[in-house]
Amino acid sequence: MIHKIQEVEKIAGSSKFKKLLLLRSKYLKALFYSKVVYKITKRHKKIESITFFNKPIKVLLPSGMDIYLSGGKTHDSELRLAKYLIINLKLNSCFIDVGAHFGYFTLLASELVGVNGKVFSFEPSGIFSLLKENAGNSTNTKLFKQAVSNENSELSFYEFPTLYSEYNTLSVDQFQNEKWIQKNKPAQVTVHSTTLDSFIEEQKILPAMIKIDVEGAELNVITGALKTLKLSSPILIMEFIHHKRVGNNYLDANQLMLNNGYQSHLILTDGSLKPVSEVDDYLNKNNLESENIVYLKISG
Repeated sequence: MIHKIQEVEKIAGSSKFKKLLLLRSKYLKALFYSKVVYKITKRHKKIESITFFNKPIKVLLPSGMDIYLSGGKTHDSELRLAKYLIINLKLNSCFIDVGAHFGYFTLLASELVGVNGKVFSFEPSGIFSLLKENAGNSTNTKLFKQAVSNENSELSFYEFPTLYSEYNTLSVDQFQNEKWIQKNKPAQVTVHSTTLDSFIEEQKILPAMIKIDVEGAELNVITGALKTLKLSSPILIMEFIHHKRVGNNYLDANQLMLNNGYQSHLILTDGSLKPVSEVDDYLNKNNLESENIVYLKISG
């Protein structure tokens, strides 16, 4: 499957002219909708594509343009994460996707763990309806329209218009200095939250991997999973965002993982791992806002 994602990589790294040669009318269609129709109507368009692992997926244009055009998420960190999952997520294992959005990584995990594996995905926002369309018929996958946090309760949740829906969050203050938020105010809704510890105990499962992408609430998710981290030592993958946007949330989440016997790792271009001691310093040196970090339990 690695060679297939290299095709996604090829499209991601192509110029606009090269994309036109490779994708022809598909590229023109997506470009016209995103640059012309959406700017006039502000209405998203549901459209189906095929992932690089040959599964259909419905996305919303313009926010899902990368998946529509290439069959995969094309940000460099997400390309490397897909490679890591392909290499390391084993057949018949259990994967938890916290913050599943359209369900791209949920579908990939479902394919990798096979019919006897298990995937559990959480998405508290209105995007859940699309996640359900994409993954609701997968026999090895269960979907939950709720948040994951450090308590079982009702929480305020902020949903942005579709173009910015990947930023849906429990913590909206992190975006107060962003220019786009002035014209794209979020709607505040109430969502139910659970802890991973209580969920995992209820489901009687042993996750091999937990992926967390919850726009600033990662510390709460990890705090609610400490029993699981201690008892079963799953691999944990967290999107780490620079402190300039979210303050110390991710630094604290990183430290909590280290305090519980884990080591942080970067995902390299080939999908392998390299230990990193100071994630925020790494983002600084490489002028990055975010990076997917893999945490492995240190043996002994």
